[in-house]
Parts: sequence; structure tokens; C-alpha cells
Amino acid sequence: MVNGTFNIPPNATISVGTGSSITTEVLELGPSGQISLEPGSQVTVTGNLITNNESTIITSPSSTLVIVGTAQLAGNLSIQSSLSGLNGTTTLPDILKYGGRAGEFNGVTITDPETGNVCEGRASYAENSMAVVFEPCGIVADQPIEGPPPVPVGAIVGGVIGGVVLVALAIGLTVFLVKRHRFNKANKHVERQLKTVTASA
Repeated sequence: MVNGTFNIPPNATISVGTGSSITTEVLELGPSGQISLEPGSQVTVTGNLITNNESTIITSPSSTLVIVGTAQLAGNLSIQSSLSGLNGTTTLPDILKYGGRAGEFNGVTITDPETGNVCEGRASYAENSMAVVFEPCGIVADQPIEGPPPVPVGAIVGGVIGGVVLVALAIGLTVFLVKRHRFNKANKHVERQLKTVTASA
């Protein structure tokens, strides 16, 4: 419990660790001041939250930020949340709960802590709570992972068969030419012998 005002100085960052809990009467963020709520942490402000145009609140869907009094909003809200497997419009409910609200965040982003991808979000303000609506970005959702290209079995089989046929034709042609050459040689030999026999007669 922090009595009085918990003031985050300009350019300073206060981190509330996982599973930790802080309760304070007033939480005020100075220029470029940041408060970071790790997953599962809780910050309760029994009075008012005061932010400015350069301050940032970093939180996650499993963190709890409750302002019993008025949330005076400005600056930026950054939500650390996985974007993996998301498809279409996504709503993160109850990112901030408050008794009353004045102003709005200047910008809302959703950052995937694993990939670093950042999506723009839109704050949806209700009477006592704020949700964040966004479209997943920077990833291709629900697409199968491409493996190696399929082996062209038909082309391989066709190439092998074509190669075997070509080799068989080459062997057949060689055998044909050798036999023809031998046959022609034998014919010439027989013709010479016939001429010799005819001449002798």
C-alpha cells in the first residue's frame, strides 16, 4: 500500500512484477513516464489515475488495473499479448476498470512479446470499464506451414523410362549395324568365292 500519491517521475518506468500487487491512493504519471504491469499483476488506485499526453501504460490481458475514482486518460496504452492464432476482429475486455473517466488514450497498440509485431487497437469505453478492439496484423493467421515442394514422381518415372528406352534403342541399333556389317562382309566373301569358282570353271 502506497499512502498518498504514487508519482512516476518524467522519463521513468515503474514495473509491477508478475503476481505482484500495488494499492495507492493516487497514481500520477509524469511526462514520458511509464508504468508496466507484468502478466498476472494488479494495481488498484483508490482515488484517481492521472496521465498526460506523453505517458504510457503497459499492461496485459491477465493484469488488473482498477481505478476506484476517476481515470484521467491521455497518452498511450500498450498491451502485451500474443497475436498467434488470432483470426478476425479481437476484443480484449476489461483492460481498465474505473469509477469514472475523463479523456481518452491518444493511442492504443497491441504488441506480441514473442515476435515484436505491433498492431493498432481501438479503445472501447463503457461506463465503468474499457476494452480494446483490434484486427490481428503482421502475421498470417491459420495458414499451414509450407514444407518442401513435393517430389515430381511422374517426371522422375518418365525420365527413367525414357532413359531406359533410349539405351535399349541405342543397343538395338548397335547390334543391328554390327550384324548388318557382318552380313555384308560375309556376302562379299561369298561373292568373291563364287567369282573365283566361276572363273576357274
